[in-house]
Amino acid sequence: MPARRSSMRKIKDVLRLKYDANLNHRQIAASLKLSVGVISKYAKAAEAINEPGWRVNALDSTNSS
Repeated sequence: MPARRSSMRKIKDVLRLKYDANLNHRQIAASLKLSVGVISKYAKAAEAINEPGWRVNALDSTNSS
């Protein structure tokens, strides 16, 4: 059975908790009921962008209309 995909809301929450609240991966995983591996995957992708805060703000600005 294929893995279930996370919603955009969960991805945004992961990034907010990591970069704004400075929680570690285990704390985020427990908070959002996701695996630590998923949290690591999203954090690594955000770090590859080189400006993780920009990514969260960009997602917010597209949904605020």
